[in-house]
Amino acid sequence: MPPVPPLRTDRLRLVPLDRSAHAAALHDLYADPRFAEYLASGPVPTVAAKEETLAVFDELAPGQGAWVAVRHDDSTERVVGRFSLRPCRYAAPGDPLEVGWFVAVDQWGQGLAAEGIRAALSYAAGLGHRRVIALVRHDNARSRALAERLGGVVTGQGRWYGEEPSLRYDIELAGS
Repeated sequence: MPPVPPLRTDRLRLVPLDRSAHAAALHDLYADPRFAEYLASGPVPTVAAKEETLAVFDELAPGQGAWVAVRHDDSTERVVGRFSLRPCRYAAPGDPLEVGWFVAVDQWGQGLAAEGIRAALSYAAGLGHRRVIALVRHDNARSRALAERLGGVVTGQGRWYGEEPSLRYDIELAGS
C-alpha cells in the first residue's frame, strides 16, 4: 500500500508516486530548460538518475509521500506535475512537514499547481497537521506568488536546495 492515498481535484488525479513507474515521465517534465532552471540539480541526465533522486520518497512514514498529477481530460495519462508532503531534510527539531509542487511548463498559468497543492494541504490538515513549510527559490516568482496565495509567510532564508537562496514559507492549514 502506498504511504499516501490517491487524491482528486476538479481537474487532476493525484496518484501516489511509484518511482520506477513514474521516473520516465518525471524525467521528461524536469528536462525542459525553463523548468530545470529552478532545480538545484539542474536537469537530471537519465531516467535511471531521475529514479534514484526519487528515492527520497521511499520509506516515509504513513501519510507522507508524493503524488504525480494527471489531468482528468487527458486520455494519454501524461504526468503534468508532482506534489509532495514529507519531512524537510534540513528540518530542525519540531519543524512541520515540507510541501512541494512542480508542474510541467506547458501547464503553467492554468492554476494546476494551486489546485494540486491545495489537495495536498487539505490531506495534511485531515491528518492533524497544523502547518507546513515550503522552500521556494528566491527567483521563482510563480511559486513565491502561490506560496503567498496559500497564506504562506516568509520565516527564513537559506541555501537549502543548491547555491541559489530560497525563502522558507510557513503555511497555516485550515481546519486543523
